[in-house]
Amino acid sequence: MITYFAKFPTIAYPSVSANGFVSNVYCRDIMQRAKVRKFLNNNALIFYPYTVCDGETPEIISHRLYGSTNFFWIVLLPNMVLDSNYEWPMSNFNFKASLRQRYSAEGVDGVRYAIQTTHHYEDYNGNIIDLTTFESLPFSQRTLVTIFDYLNGLNEARRSIRVLDKRYAQQVDIEMDKVMRSPIA
Repeated sequence: MITYFAKFPTIAYPSVSANGFVSNVYCRDIMQRAKVRKFLNNNALIFYPYTVCDGETPEIISHRLYGSTNFFWIVLLPNMVLDSNYEWPMSNFNFKASLRQRYSAEGVDGVRYAIQTTHHYEDYNGNIIDLTTFESLPFSQRTLVTIFDYLNGLNEARRSIRVLDKRYAQQVDIEMDKVMRSPIA
């Protein structure tokens, strides 16, 4: 992670010491952002689809594809993932652990609760409907979506990402250096 933030520009913050002396403290400007242009991100010659396997992290994918964990940000950036703790697919183990943490109560297992509790109802087209409409539809045209199904669907959708062809990783790294070090217009 240090190599990624090393690309960010530094900014000066005035700091006042206990004796009143003012000096600047230089820090990385983590508020800077870069993004992949849409026309590049949609280019099938540069980026290709990738399915994140259970337990894979951006660092594991970076090492597998680019030979180094230092390029983890190349995995995250085109997928607009700013926080891999919340926007990256959880492993099945962590997913169930999060359900237990979120929904467990005395004598109630959170996973079982999520499996047994309705989140919403859908019609045959996947539109969310109310209970009255749900009950008026034939069984073949309605779906009860549990908390487990809903949250698992969100988590599984995060597994479909786009990754940069390894031939371009070095060039993207160089371009990122240039972009982050150039003055803001």
